[in-house]
Amino acid sequence: MPVGTAGPGDSLMVVDVVTPQTWIRQYQPKSRRVALSLRRRATIVKSKRHKAIKSQELIFQKLLESQFLTRRSATIGAQFDPFQSFPVSSAPAVSHMAQYFLQVWGPQHGRAFAFDGHENPYLSLLWPFALQTDIYFEALVALCRGTLLITQKRSAIQDQPFALHRANVMTKLRRRLQDPDKCADDATILVVATLGTIDYILGDHHAATAHVTGMRQMIKIRGGFKGDSPWEHLLQSNVVAYESLWSFLFAADTTSNETIRKAGQILQNSELTTYLTHPFPPDVCEMLAKVPRGFSDLGLDGILSLQIIRLLTDFTHLSGKLGPAPLEASLEMKLRPEVQGLLEDLHRLSTLQTTATERFLTNGILAYCYLIRSIYFDDELTGFYENALKILTESALKQPSCTKLPDRKCYLWSYMMICTTLANSLHPPTEWRSVMQMFLRTYPETNSWKTLKRDLETFFWEDDVAQRCELAYADGIRMKKEESKAKAVVRQTTVPIRNVIL
Repeated sequence: MPVGTAGPGDSLMVVDVVTPQTWIRQYQPKSRRVALSLRRRATIVKSKRHKAIKSQELIFQKLLESQFLTRRSATIGAQFDPFQSFPVSSAPAVSHMAQYFLQVWGPQHGRAFAFDGHENPYLSLLWPFALQTDIYFEALVALCRGTLLITQKRSAIQDQPFALHRANVMTKLRRRLQDPDKCADDATILVVATLGTIDYILGDHHAATAHVTGMRQMIKIRGGFKGDSPWEHLLQSNVVAYESLWSFLFAADTTSNETIRKAGQILQNSELTTYLTHPFPPDVCEMLAKVPRGFSDLGLDGILSLQIIRLLTDFTHLSGKLGPAPLEASLEMKLRPEVQGLLEDLHRLSTLQTTATERFLTNGILAYCYLIRSIYFDDELTGFYENALKILTESALKQPSCTKLPDRKCYLWSYMMICTTLANSLHPPTEWRSVMQMFLRTYPETNSWKTLKRDLETFFWEDDVAQRCELAYADGIRMKKEESKAKAVVRQTTVPIRNVIL
């Protein structure tokens, strides 16, 4: 019988072969999941993927928000840079004040020193220099620390970090003054100026006198500033600004005039010009809401400093008291000291470093004050005002044309106030007529009084002041026409001569 075959009487034995696959199919517990269609399964996979992406986006957004909160504080706006290295020990107070300089002090005070190529030289020039000069960097730390403490109405003198950094600067300064190569270099002059600023903020005028005297001696030793680089320009601008500020301050200390001594209530003796950024504090918003719209637009654009905004608020309060001229004797006696006090604040503001628009606006407000005295107090603009009017004239003639709004409207109003004041003066400067002619020639808005008046009305514009301005404008237009006729006659008379020569 062949192998592998069974006979008819043989019984067959069935062998059940078990493999892992067959065992799994037999004994695996049945799943309770309901079978899903391919479309439903694709929808679920897509939904899970969308949730994962959305979750990642939320996490990333939270990281960004936390980083933003770290970099910018609601109170001081400090910026955190973990990779920044400083020339002195990076204690928490040092890092904090470095952030304060970058986010508060520099932006608020540096814009007043802007020039071509450097919108804020405090950040683009001074800060890199400070990072390379330990004594100046520590002087800035002390300055920012003192400013922050005064802002928080705390005592800077009793603050240990402030006293430590200030003492370190004084010690390093003494060593530099003994070195012939460093006693009058840029760093030493900047440190002395910074220490003088700290004295000014703290109200220590005797120490400020010593520092400004020393700075003058250093400048004399080095022979002044001879370079024309951006750094030299900034250094010279800082020295001039400090000189102007301290000169007024020392004059106020030595004068017996109580009005001058009390001047600065608006400017607050411990302040330098401060330019704010959005969002503005509520009290500043309230002040801007009170002033005329032209000034409010300037303030909202960050063109005006906090100090002149306060000043304009007081001028607005004064303007509301002015009725038809002449005023009653009792009201005049009450308003005279107010105008005098505002004039003193204006003169003090002119000694501080401000933006170009703000400097010219200060001259326009000075002219406005002189007009108020002339119209409402019946004070004639005699030779007593000769020097002041000469300064206004020179300033107006040197001003370049302004094309940017809302600065341009401010220039129109300031020019109109200066021209009207010069026209009402008994002894105006010899070049006073040139101011009106340049004003009419430079700004096309002056071609129509109606158009010009529309812009002027957004600033201080009482009825009596408006009448004087319209008369001055009409006189200027008449002079312009006469000048044009004279030039036409000259051209006609020279035509035959030119023909003969040709």
